[in-house]
Amino acid sequence: MKRVVISFFILLGACASNSIFAQDNNRLSIQTGLFHCFFDKSPILNVNYLNKSEKPFRGLLYNSLGLQYLRKINQLNFVSVEYMMYYETYQNVHPNLLKNVVRLRNYNSFNVTYERNLPIKSNLSFTYGSGVNCRFGYESIVVNYGYFGYLNGWEPLIEVREVGDVGINLRTGIEYSPLKWLTLYSKFDLIGFVYIHDKKQIEQIKNYGYNKYPHHFDLSLRFGLGFNFGK
Repeated sequence: MKRVVISFFILLGACASNSIFAQDNNRLSIQTGLFHCFFDKSPILNVNYLNKSEKPFRGLLYNSLGLQYLRKINQLNFVSVEYMMYYETYQNVHPNLLKNVVRLRNYNSFNVTYERNLPIKSNLSFTYGSGVNCRFGYESIVVNYGYFGYLNGWEPLIEVREVGDVGINLRTGIEYSPLKWLTLYSKFDLIGFVYIHDKKQIEQIKNYGYNKYPHHFDLSLRFGLGFNFGK
């Protein structure tokens, strides 16, 4: 999936000098949530359990990846729709026999956001806005461990919650356009989930003593590469 997305945008960038890109009312972007904080003590970086066989940087980053389409209403207002994928297993959980923690997150998130654009210079602007976020997938929570002699080790007892959550996001950041058809941006995105799915499973997890579950917030720092085109 990630290779397909990257290949698509490389091809899109190669075509960016064509006349169809003469205007900049639309933008297609590839973006990553390079850091995510869920306010539950889950690590933001995988510092101590790097693995050469893992993804880039030996698995250092717990990051999301996605696509965004943006449409300018006018020079000060625009609307975006996006898809973000987050699939990460926290490598510190099992070696330290941590329990009542989220071990794995698998999210597919869809978002619509309205943003305001405040120009700082001709090619630099500050943006802020808010929108609605829907998140689907699942979370794996370690609630206990059992020792298996024939395996000579501890194995986790895992509860899984099906995710179908709805939230509101706040977003702010900086956009820089070195070329008319190209925009680079960095933004903070904070999501607060007001509806949490799978209440029955949540109660089951709380019965193991994980009383702070579920966690309602996701703060990410995003970086994006966008291609502007069309009228």
